[in-house]
Amino acid sequence: MVDVRSSDEFRKGHIVDALNVTLADIKNNQTSALEKFKASPIILVCNAGMTSSQAAQLLSKQGFENLYNLKGGMGEWQAANMPVSKSKR
Repeated sequence: MVDVRSSDEFRKGHIVDALNVTLADIKNNQTSALEKFKASPIILVCNAGMTSSQAAQLLSKQGFENLYNLKGGMGEWQAANMPVSKSKR
């Protein structure tokens, strides 16, 4: 699970065990934290699903293969009372 929101948004609450790699990082090819997952399924999440969709397109161009966008993003995740962590990661 990769959360593409800003670091501030991530700290306010994110999916348990998610990595924070912002859209800006992805645009600048700063994806070294994701390299070991290049051939693995990666679920991308943002607030509503639009930014993570952009991130998926960019990562696909960088050679990532199994990308999925969490429909509805963190908004729907929290509305469904799914677990959220406030730890830094």
